[in-house]
Amino acid sequence: MSSMNLHQSEKYRRNRAKWIYLQAALIAVLTLLAFFALQGFLSQKRSEKIYCREEGNVDYTVILKENDFFWDTDVEGGKVYVGELVDKIDADFAYRLNIDDKRIDSEYHYRIDAVIQIKDRVSDTPMLERTYPLASGAYGRIENGELSIDRSVEIDYGKYNAEAEEFISRYSLTDTENTLCVKMSVDISEVAEYAEMTDTSAYELELLIPLTEKTVRPTAVVESSEPRELLRDSGKSGAMLILLSALALFDLLAVSLLVVFVLLSRDDRNEYHRSVQKIVSDYKNYIQKTRIRFNAKDRQILYIDSFEEMLEIRDTMQMPIIMYEDREKLCTSFFIIAANGIMYLFEIKSDSKAEGTYCCDSYEEKGETR
Repeated sequence: MSSMNLHQSEKYRRNRAKWIYLQAALIAVLTLLAFFALQGFLSQKRSEKIYCREEGNVDYTVILKENDFFWDTDVEGGKVYVGELVDKIDADFAYRLNIDDKRIDSEYHYRIDAVIQIKDRVSDTPMLERTYPLASGAYGRIENGELSIDRSVEIDYGKYNAEAEEFISRYSLTDTENTLCVKMSVDISEVAEYAEMTDTSAYELELLIPLTEKTVRPTAVVESSEPRELLRDSGKSGAMLILLSALALFDLLAVSLLVVFVLLSRDDRNEYHRSVQKIVSDYKNYIQKTRIRFNAKDRQILYIDSFEEMLEIRDTMQMPIIMYEDREKLCTSFFIIAANGIMYLFEIKSDSKAEGTYCCDSYEEKGETR
């Protein structure tokens, strides 16, 4: 190989190394971007966890039948009333919802039902539960993450009390617990903007009114106002996921291209050097190196297929194995010269070595034995 070819080969190796470094840098950048995108995606998912707070209240006014004892038939709640004098009850339900996410703006519905419940007092087992809708499919409005519902319903106490008395009398029931439960249910899981909730139960406000009793004292039951946890189904998370997937795909593609480039552009001299170094490392005690090109003129050359055969010849003839590598470092000869003029030769050559050339000039002469 000429000095010009050596220069071109060295230039090729430098250019190859430069392209490998550039591709490796690109992979590093893509990996870093993918890492930041993953961090952003996870952070965004965490930020989607928000809370809503609910509060409720029930007030009522008792409307008495005309009687000889009370001049004002509208009596404020919170007292004890004579059951036979109660005609109707006006109940005022108030519900407040506050969501951390102020982007929510949508319609919302709720319902209010009156339920007659007759239970066996000993076993607490229901014997009758009959529901009467008072406000079914009613609507509230969530605006800026807030919802306020104020709804008043008229409860016909006399009608529900008469029905309970009829049931108990007809079947001669004793020791029963009879209640009219007026319940407002607000189910926030129906808010379309949310995909999941930790607690999916409806928020309930109840007014419990005793039936078939001589004295009546309604009781309001309101759920705890502990915050509920919501998870928002955000489109931004989807966009971040697409970006993360794209970066991961490009990163994988860049790695694949780098592997293909390394395999297709590799210099076979690397394999050549590894083969030579392995032999020298494994059998250095049997090899003598020389820097002088050996002239094989007028010698019969026998080519050997493997270095192991060279070792067998050395053991048989008790002759040293001489190693010579050409100045381009593309070809190495291992040879043994016998006393009868025969030269046993094993060569390792790079594919870069020109076809038909050998480590020693004299190998190119015609008439050599192979």
